[in-house]
Amino acid sequence: MTESKTHGEQDHPLVFSKNFEDLSIKFIKRSNKVWLTSSAIANGLQIDRTNINQIFHNNKQLLEPYSAVMIFITVDGKKREVRVFDKKSPLKKE
Repeated sequence: MTESKTHGEQDHPLVFSKNFEDLSIKFIKRSNKVWLTSSAIANGLQIDRTNINQIFHNNKQLLEPYSAVMIFITVDGKKREVRVFDKKSPLKKE
């Protein structure tokens, strides 16, 4: 497993990749939590991202406590909202 990191400005999350076998999965670290986008989850499971979004929407009440929306600035300067997921239950202490 290899890891690469990309540092942003103070308010920006730390994005890093880990390679598992032949897959590179991007993780986001912000506020001492590690998050995954639906694209990263889909990549790891080797399924279409729309399947992850559909699972979320079909189980929104159950899964929402494990998710958040982060705002990213794209290369062209536009803001983009991205739903991210955390594996830890909000009820458990870290």
